[in-house]
Amino acid sequence: MASLSGSPLHPSANDPYTHEAIQSFLRYMQDNSCQGVTFGADSSYQPRRFYPDRVLKWYFDCSQQDDARRVRELVAAAAARSYSRPDFRAVANDCPKVFTILALIGQSHHINHFVQHARLQDNNLPFHPEDEVWFPVINNNMTFFKSFCERQWEFCVTPLRKRLGDVTIEDDRILPILPLERVDKSRGWSASVYKIQVDEDYDLLGGDQGPQSEPHVYAIKSYYPSAARHVDPVNERSPHGLPRPKNYYDAEVDAFRRLNESGEPIPNLVGFYGAFTQSQSHHIILQYANIGTLEDYWEKVDPPRGGADILTLWSKLFEINRALVQMHESESDGDTGSPRIFQGWHEDIKPSNILVLGDAEGSPYGVHFMLADLGLSHFSATVEGKNSATRDGRGGSQAYSAPERNQATNFKPKVTQNIDTWSLGCVYSEFNAWIVGGVRSGVQRYRQARKNHKDVDKALGACFHDKQGEVLSAVEEWHTNSLSLCATHDHVTPIIWKELLRGMFYPTKFRFNSQQVDRCSQEVLKAAHDRLVRSPTREDSGLEAGEHSASRPHTPPQLPPEFYQHQRTQNGVSSYPLTPPDERRVQQYGSQDFDYIGRSTGNADHPTPTRSPPDSRESAVPFPDIYHNSYNSARTRVVSTSTDEMTHSMFSNNTQRFSAHEQPFSKSGDIAIRPKPPEMIYSELLRRSTMPAEGTPVSPRLLEPNGQAQPTDAVESSELPADVTAKGKERLVDERQPREPPRSQPDRFLSVEELKQWDLQMRTRKTSKSRSLFSRELEIPLPFEAELLVELRKRDHVFVIDDGRSMHPHWEELINLYSPLIYMVKKKKLDPNGSELRFIMSDESKEAENTSPLVSMVRERGYHLSGQSNLAHRLEYIFVQYRKKLQRSPSTTRPISLYIFTDGKWQPGNHQLAEVGSAIKRLVDFLEVNGFQQRMAGIQFIQFGNDPVGTERLQWLDEVLPSDRGLARDICDTTPANGNVWKMLLGSINSYWDGD
Repeated sequence: MASLSGSPLHPSANDPYTHEAIQSFLRYMQDNSCQGVTFGADSSYQPRRFYPDRVLKWYFDCSQQDDARRVRELVAAAAARSYSRPDFRAVANDCPKVFTILALIGQSHHINHFVQHARLQDNNLPFHPEDEVWFPVINNNMTFFKSFCERQWEFCVTPLRKRLGDVTIEDDRILPILPLERVDKSRGWSASVYKIQVDEDYDLLGGDQGPQSEPHVYAIKSYYPSAARHVDPVNERSPHGLPRPKNYYDAEVDAFRRLNESGEPIPNLVGFYGAFTQSQSHHIILQYANIGTLEDYWEKVDPPRGGADILTLWSKLFEINRALVQMHESESDGDTGSPRIFQGWHEDIKPSNILVLGDAEGSPYGVHFMLADLGLSHFSATVEGKNSATRDGRGGSQAYSAPERNQATNFKPKVTQNIDTWSLGCVYSEFNAWIVGGVRSGVQRYRQARKNHKDVDKALGACFHDKQGEVLSAVEEWHTNSLSLCATHDHVTPIIWKELLRGMFYPTKFRFNSQQVDRCSQEVLKAAHDRLVRSPTREDSGLEAGEHSASRPHTPPQLPPEFYQHQRTQNGVSSYPLTPPDERRVQQYGSQDFDYIGRSTGNADHPTPTRSPPDSRESAVPFPDIYHNSYNSARTRVVSTSTDEMTHSMFSNNTQRFSAHEQPFSKSGDIAIRPKPPEMIYSELLRRSTMPAEGTPVSPRLLEPNGQAQPTDAVESSELPADVTAKGKERLVDERQPREPPRSQPDRFLSVEELKQWDLQMRTRKTSKSRSLFSRELEIPLPFEAELLVELRKRDHVFVIDDGRSMHPHWEELINLYSPLIYMVKKKKLDPNGSELRFIMSDESKEAENTSPLVSMVRERGYHLSGQSNLAHRLEYIFVQYRKKLQRSPSTTRPISLYIFTDGKWQPGNHQLAEVGSAIKRLVDFLEVNGFQQRMAGIQFIQFGNDPVGTERLQWLDEVLPSDRGLARDICDTTPANGNVWKMLLGSINSYWDGD
């Protein structure tokens, strides 16, 4: 054993010190710990806490005098009972981790011994059994080596790096991974898949395998080891006849390794970031697809209606062909020095093995499709010149398998690579069914037709071939019938069977290989594009030859001609029905020409169509709620804003006006048309979003004789100010009328109640069974959002909730404000990562785009309110983290907005308020010295209740702090919780909203 150098005066197994410096240090470490995991032998994960290097680096940074004093006091307190005290700078430089571990196990008074022995310093962590000899001896000739080693792993987290092969990790090594949710709904027998987030300081995986949906977010595929005990020792297969999970793991890692050996990523192959083994369980880190599988995409997204959208989507899907080509033929240098080709198979292509990444709401047809799940993949080296490789094959999904793989025989059939093109043809065939009829009327009916066909082997499910191995007649019949159901401007469906799919379903000898599939797919796209461009009545009038719509919005829903028959009102003005009743289906008649959106260049009785009918398909298209009553109470219109313009164009006519109370009920066949009641709160929201600010005069030309303002497109360009016609953004203002002088307070107002009603409307539209196929196309606008939201985008929105005991009476009100606010942040895409939630008292925090877990977290916290809040401590912690983030990545760190929900009743006395002011000053000074933009940070206090002390404190921070502390920037604002929502969001970053 080592000599007892630096031992305490009274050796003890436990550190008895209660010095405030040590206790404060331990609290700091606890507050800044992070969650990681270790994986057990059954592939399940166990949560483990760890302490990031950045936390210790900040605390033991002695470059500033105040920081050095803090470290000196800490080391002095720890070594107070030792014969000799170490130099505090030596502790800070060589042993900060060792010191912290000693403090955690109550042995910090031994720190001098570790400083004196180089073998026991941080750079040798983790310690191994042979290192025990260097540890100091305590009672009964014993050491505390075991307890030290149990805690050392919390400080031995290493970054995750991209590697092509398997890496074995110590069983106790904590991985900087935060599991978020399980994403594999099918719960396969071989593996589970979780969405994970890697701590940003430890993420060296390198997101170079394609677009990442979220920073530091990946998927981890964990293979089950249990099946290894139930394996045929001869063929190493499970009782199901499939390879055991370990074989899947080895095959998948080997496939990714071969495909990535060149160093160039394959764009439409799911990104591979590494594989590791821990506790004999096997795991693969993959690219995370935020939308999910192709099956998920079909459920989440409505089929495209416009020709350009259809063409765009097919072009994105056909990119998978290139991934398959590279899998089938990937050149590599062989051992002989001559080129060899590693020819591979995927063997299990199906909709659930195609992943989708992108923005399902904002750009649903510009998504990224990726081939995934290489667990059955096989690669073999073949002599160059042999253009075919064969292997024994059985397994995969029989419904999508080629007939030669599904043969009922005692021998494993010989298969070639074109088993993959058959399977891919099955996927494309179902994709076309979805394009034409959606999930239920398309995909599900198509599957049922195959499954029930008289010539199909019932044991194979909804497969694509008959018992003789020929393509099922129901497949070709379905594609033939699709010609009469597809959209008028769908130019892919009429040719895809003849030009592509039929060749993918040929017998194996004549079947298209992957290169032929890729070439024919491009020919299909070119032919469809040429037809779309030549179409004299196509709806995509802005698409020129050679153009493709990469990410277009949803095309509007089409309605049959009956919906556009002119209904005469008592004043002789044409009026169009606004919506069919909920949960009613309307039959489409695309063979007839009709005015798509009610615009005409002729007279009211005989309008001349200016746009073509967009589709000819059977469809379920009840209008979304946003259409029901959009202009019942509108007094003027927006010249051009995205949502407002679309909504107005659906119901306005260049030469016609109507008023809500004059609009009759109308009939179209057996479908009654009745607008929603005009008193809907949403009408007021839309009215105010399309009106000039209060006090701005409305042109008399926009008023009917009854004095009611009416929507109109018949505004001559001479009436519009030059800046309106030039920019197309500003609201309508008659320049000939005098303007009111500027107001001292903003007249853009959004009440909490209006925000809640907007939230309710949005959620109702999302969940309603009767919503339109295209309900996601038009966002419900908030009043003045077009001019105000731009300041709020691309910021980190952090909501800090006061969870002190005094907030109990306000908790329900707090939730009712917090929930719609973060939903607004999400739906209006203000923060790319979603909002962040923190508390003042609790160390819990969460950042998420999905609002439900955040609201649940706040609601749950309401059951545990206690104590008096220490806002200064929480703000300082948040600001320190933000300053460090700015120092590391000044160009990529987004501005931050803090919204502090509080009653102002923090810890009593002036000291708390002074500390809050000091924390804010340190942040402002940092931003100013480093030259960051003026709106880099904002702190918005949202006050609940009217406690006099709380009100006084918040007013001081808002109005007095800048001058009292000499702040170069005013970044604070206060507003009541029942006040103007726009001021809550903008008051701290725009002085226009701060009336100080």
